[in-house]
Amino acid sequence: MPNEKLTLDRLPDTAALLNAFLRDCMTKGARVLMAYPPFPSPESKTLAFLAQLDAQLEFPIIHHPSEHFFSLDQFYNSYYHLTGAAIPQRT
Repeated sequence: MPNEKLTLDRLPDTAALLNAFLRDCMTKGARVLMAYPPFPSPESKTLAFLAQLDAQLEFPIIHHPSEHFFSLDQFYNSYYHLTGAAIPQRT
């Protein structure tokens, strides 16, 4: 499950897209909060990307990956699906 697409050169586009989504939702009266998916034990490039992304986002982050890192054996079939034993740690 390598994350080869996570590069700092994509950061401006990622932040701009998420902030545009926020503004669109706000014009419709919706509130936007950020909750990251579960993350495996991080690599330094992942931590750098997330730290810089967080600094550029214009909405609250209610769950940051640093709060819950998981070992690879705790993922079922993708980063979005934890095993049954790992789910209680996330919720």
